[in-house]
Amino acid sequence: MAGARDILRRARPLAPHLAVAGVIAFFLLHALHGRGGLLAYVHLQDRLAAAKQTRAELVEQRERLAHRIELLKPGTLNPDMLEEQARRVLNFARPDEVVVLLDHGDPAGGGEQP
Repeated sequence: MAGARDILRRARPLAPHLAVAGVIAFFLLHALHGRGGLLAYVHLQDRLAAAKQTRAELVEQRERLAHRIELLKPGTLNPDMLEEQARRVLNFARPDEVVVLLDHGDPAGGGEQP
């Protein structure tokens, strides 16, 4: 019994320091792993970079499509674009052209046909 009382007597002055250390550890843990912590911030920055990359790709695609649409407008009709679209829709080819048929089921666009 004397050993346990001796330990309690010596630990009592350390109690406030241990309590403060526990509170500091609590806040540091939440500063790193909490909802608004450092790791959440890094993850959010990664997501933001990916979203910016996707946006840039979509803007580029939109500009290409807008340019193609502009070429098909009645006032600025480009004969080459008109011919390309008509041949694609009507599935026509000139006699001197080579037609390469692609299998649309194959993502690589190639492969042997039976």
